[in-house]
Formats: sequence, structure tokens, C-alpha cells
Amino acid sequence: MVLKEIKENYLKKYGYKAEDIFNKIIVDSSTFAIYEKLLKKLNHHEKIRLMNMLVDYQLEHYGENSKVNLKNI
Repeated sequence: MVLKEIKENYLKKYGYKAEDIFNKIIVDSSTFAIYEKLLKKLNHHEKIRLMNMLVDYQLEHYGENSKVNLKNI
């Protein structure tokens, strides 16, 4: 119960970490509908980190010649 309160307070103060959102995107594609809400909970620095993680993942798994669509980030 205490850990839950600590986590909630941390999220209110600092927001989510890029790794949390990245893992959610990679593991559970059914969460596409809530991506916008999740991104709004990231601070600017974490948004940049998430974008870099997504680009690295895209390049690693689909090759350098594939198109990366980052319009909605």
C-alpha cells in the first residue's frame, strides 16, 4: 500500500519514464488508443528519450531503409 502511494506521488510530480512507455508500446500494441494520454504524462526530456528509443528500435528491427513515421509524437 505504501509503495502504491509512493508510485502515485512520483507519477504526479515527475510523470512516466520513457522506458515505461516504450515497454508498453512494444509489449502491448492494443494500448494504441491511450498513447496520446500516456505521452501527455511525459515531461519534455522523457519525450525526447522515448522518441530516440523508438527510432533506435525501428532501425534495429526494420533496417535503415524503412520509413519512420513520427508525425504523431
